[in-house]
Amino acid sequence: MKSGRNDLFYQIIKFSIVGVLNTALTLSVIFILVKELHVHYITANIAGYAIGVMNSFLWNKIWVFKSGDYFIWELGSFWLNVGICYLLQLGLVVVLKEELGISLDFAIVFGMVLYSGCNFLGSRLFVFRKRKLT
Repeated sequence: MKSGRNDLFYQIIKFSIVGVLNTALTLSVIFILVKELHVHYITANIAGYAIGVMNSFLWNKIWVFKSGDYFIWELGSFWLNVGICYLLQLGLVVVLKEELGISLDFAIVFGMVLYSGCNFLGSRLFVFRKRKLT
């Protein structure tokens, strides 16, 4: 049982490392597009997350969850999981900015916190869960 807790602990640490690096990548893309290239924030948000999703999938599959099987299923379910998380975060960003008048910068960061938590839960419990080969 102790080994299981250690595995979970290291998995959380690795997921967090990937998450921090991926967050930096995603935010960099979004802020460069918005601030430097004057791309609309929703378009920039989509581009930032699309780049981040592919980066995240590869690192989580290979390093965090060490999943060698079910590539096509995992890729599809990862995109489904991310799609749900993305819509939740984008909805939050739009509400915070448009309805509550919160700064776009803060709205994006709050949205990313929601996205990250949802993504971990979906990845661990749905996408990369351990399966028995039948």
